[in-house]
Amino acid sequence: MVFVLGDPAYYGRFGFTPALAHGLVPPHEPAELYREAWMVNELTPGKLIGCHGRVRCPDSISDLRYWQE
Repeated sequence: MVFVLGDPAYYGRFGFTPALAHGLVPPHEPAELYREAWMVNELTPGKLIGCHGRVRCPDSISDLRYWQE
């Protein structure tokens, strides 16, 4: 799976869908304005089935300042 925190209109063109709708929670709760921007795309079709929980990221991008407004 590939995760992004980005523009849904842009990333949606490449198959990304809102990750929260799949039960995939980011390292920190995103601001309400950015909830739909937390997106996921499968590298192998069908791998999202049954996946859920908090996603872990490298420390360099898990820093809370990147997830707040």
